[in-house]
Formats: sequence, structure tokens, C-alpha cells
Amino acid sequence: MTIEGFYDDVEPMSAADRAAVAMVPDVNEQFKEAFGLGASELGGAMIGALSSPAARAQSLHSGSTASPGRGKRRGRPPSSMARV
Repeated sequence: MTIEGFYDDVEPMSAADRAAVAMVPDVNEQFKEAFGLGASELGGAMIGALSSPAARAQSLHSGSTASPGRGKRRGRPPSSMARV
């Protein structure tokens, strides 16, 4: 999901911030094991993903699996909704 304008006011990390992040021990493998993860979303160090702005979707709704009296529905629903 893309939120238009979400990153407009985000400033890049400063050199001092990047240096501080570089000093954090690599805990990717420990995170993967502790939380049952396959990989980080960004493909790199998870600490980098944690320092990126993010929005959380509370719920997603789209279509239905059945229509009363008409059985199962298939195909693309006409609309969807996300609660962010």
C-alpha cells in the first residue's frame, strides 16, 4: 500500500546517525530466530528497517467470501478499505 505524500517531510539520516547505526551489533539472525522471520523487508540489516518511517494498517477490508443465498463469490471486489 502506498500513501501519497507520506515521505515528503522525511529527512535522510545524518552522517552522525549513519555512523551510530553502523556501530550497532548485527542482530539479524537473533531477530529471525526470536520472531520466526525469514528476512527483513528491506533485505538489509533490520536496524536500518527500524529507522525508516512506517505506517501501520489496523485493518483491511475487501469483498466477501459468500453472499447470502447465492453461495461463494469469486473475482475482484468493487472496492476495498484500509484503516491506517
